[in-house]
Amino acid sequence: MSTKKPFFCLSLNARSILNKLNLFQATVYELHPDIIGVTESWANNSILDSELHLDGYRLFRCDCKSDNRGGGVLLYINEALNPTEYHTKAPYGEHIWCQIGDLLVGVCYRSINVNVVGQDEINLINVLREVSTKHVLIMGDFNYADIDWASNTTVSTSGPSTIEFLHTVEDCFLTQHVLNATTYTGFNTHFRP
Repeated sequence: MSTKKPFFCLSLNARSILNKLNLFQATVYELHPDIIGVTESWANNSILDSELHLDGYRLFRCDCKSDNRGGGVLLYINEALNPTEYHTKAPYGEHIWCQIGDLLVGVCYRSINVNVVGQDEINLINVLREVSTKHVLIMGDFNYADIDWASNTTVSTSGPSTIEFLHTVEDCFLTQHVLNATTYTGFNTHFRP
């Protein structure tokens, strides 16, 4: 029998982390999560790691590749967990991964604005298929609003990319834990024990 305690995870859609850095730090230091995933960091190569640093956490980041505002993902892991960066073979624009023991942890962002991250549906599917062969925790914002996660169905007007995404989640035996749309004026947050 394992005596390992479960990870406490925090997933946020920041819509510009620098504009909310004080709120972000206060939230983290109040909750003490082991793993933090941030989508829409809006970070770019002009922002230093030291500006995004959290005491006690190792930062992994993937900035938006375009000059447009938006995108970017951050992954913070409690330093005591000894995370190591992990790279998928399949390319995708907005994702970052690390390994904690035998657990692969990642943050992915799929924008519906192709000006921010481009059209990269096939590569997202390939990344999900690749990581699903491992013990994996995937956090993120995939922006598939027409999926009903309670019934694992799509609305009748869903496009082929939405249907393929849902089929991939099912084929890879992935489980969606956030079943309702999440909207909050500060952060979109998801807490998992």
